[in-house]
Amino acid sequence: MAQVTGVVEARASLARSVLEVLDAWCSGGESIFCRLYRAARLWEPGELSKLLASLQSARVFVSGGSPENWAASINFYLRTGLLPWGCRSESIGEAKRGGPQWRLLVSSLAHGTPLFSIYYASGCGVIGAGLILHAEVDPAPGVWGDEDCEKGGRCYTLRWYTLPLWMVGDAEGLTTGDAVVESARSFWSRMGSKWSVTGMNCLQPVSAERASEILSRLAELVHTWRPPRVAAPSGIGAQSGSIAGVRSAGWSSIDVEGLTEQLYERLLGLGLYLPKELVRLFLAALSAGNVLLLGPPGSGKTLLAVEAGGAAGARVVAVTLHAGWTRFELIGGPVLEAGRLVWKSGVLLQALAEAARGRRVLLILDEVNRGDADRAFAEFYTAFSSPYPHGWRISTLIERVCREATAYGGGDETVKLLCGRVERLEEARDLLRIVAAMNTVDYATLYTVGEAFSRRFLKVTVSPDPSPETLWKEVEAALGYARRQCGSLTVADKTLIERLVDALSRLRRGSSLPVSPLPLGPGLVRDAILAAAAYGGCRLDRRSLCKGLESYRPVSTLVSEEAEKRWRTLLEELGCGAGRG
Repeated sequence: MAQVTGVVEARASLARSVLEVLDAWCSGGESIFCRLYRAARLWEPGELSKLLASLQSARVFVSGGSPENWAASINFYLRTGLLPWGCRSESIGEAKRGGPQWRLLVSSLAHGTPLFSIYYASGCGVIGAGLILHAEVDPAPGVWGDEDCEKGGRCYTLRWYTLPLWMVGDAEGLTTGDAVVESARSFWSRMGSKWSVTGMNCLQPVSAERASEILSRLAELVHTWRPPRVAAPSGIGAQSGSIAGVRSAGWSSIDVEGLTEQLYERLLGLGLYLPKELVRLFLAALSAGNVLLLGPPGSGKTLLAVEAGGAAGARVVAVTLHAGWTRFELIGGPVLEAGRLVWKSGVLLQALAEAARGRRVLLILDEVNRGDADRAFAEFYTAFSSPYPHGWRISTLIERVCREATAYGGGDETVKLLCGRVERLEEARDLLRIVAAMNTVDYATLYTVGEAFSRRFLKVTVSPDPSPETLWKEVEAALGYARRQCGSLTVADKTLIERLVDALSRLRRGSSLPVSPLPLGPGLVRDAILAAAAYGGCRLDRRSLCKGLESYRPVSTLVSEEAEKRWRTLLEELGCGAGRG
């Protein structure tokens, strides 16, 4: 049973991966398949109906089976966003060599011909239809309860996955005999013909004439149906949705406690130790709204944000600000292309477009005080009046952008998508989060970040802990990462690590600078040890450690004479020759 459960979970993961790949592949594609796919994912029945009615080349198949198996497939769809079906075969070889269904699927998918599957349940009739997205040959048991491959029984070795465009009833109705039976039967009676299915569970091709008739009817039926909300499975990066059949759950729905454990372990695996409570605090803030991470360089702010996005199954869009950063980089504006002005979208619009497609997205603005906030963020202030999504006025921003982009030929694909979804952008607010990271050491030599900016974020401070207990964990995590990078790491002198921890503890604790603690955060501890391992040829001794630390010696003009003296003291205590290794 555990093995079968594992296979089903693997199939669920595959289904979500298919959607992610097609989302990316069809984001700007104008093939008929991509246009159909986008219309179905974003659930635009008007556009979908128009495309179905205009199809000149398409193939329609009928997939038949028992109500019980269809119920299992529908439940799978409600978890993942794709509905699976399959054909029985004696062996994989038979399916690949001579199976007509396999040849039809592969040849049609390879040439980008839209493929449609009519769902037929024995004793009920036609219960739905969908766009075929993926096919595979696999002998392992999967979604349906009557598969028994190990004992030579029924096994659906040829499988395909569809994105439903219309269905009647639900999984429970199929097995309890409610009104869905009559509703399903009425579909084909309105077509003026009674459907007969032979060779159940396989793809039966429909004639071109009948296919055209079916697609015309389907173009009418899409207006009568709306994709059900897809329930999020257990675990991180779960999918759910309403508009696009399957959509990522909003940030407010993340499991903070469960995600804390995963993110904490991910960071450790990358050699960065951050206290678990800090990780939990950051995720809790992120679930509520936008976050401003504060801390000295090398404290792990950026890695914390990037890995949080990855662990939560979000699309991460990360940029580093600089002195030349303007409204153009953030929002967008005209650029000269082939002798004419055209609109190019900035990173904020790109992130909003990902949310409009139904995907959780994290926009990271690194080193935010290196940009001129007053010059770059004026429109941001209007759209994001607070850290919390319920207070955002995204549609106001996009309406203004649409008017401006119209003057430049209508804008790029990002603007076209957003302008076509203005009324739905408020629904997508919870799918977007913005994390800004601010270096507290360089703040006096860079642009100031005032209250107009900072009050639109929840603040989380990442401050290196001077306690020896914490530093031991940081050093052990860094050594573990260096060991994995090297394959094997030799530590020549165990007391050298003890002296390093003691010296770093006093360095962090003793600084009286306003940007305390200086100068080594856990990220720089990791990087210095990695550098030492590289200098020593995967051997950590006094000489290589001195060189590694010297590589990360601070050079900021804000590092006062006091901090410089403490740094020299650290190197001297490790026997680095008056601070020069």
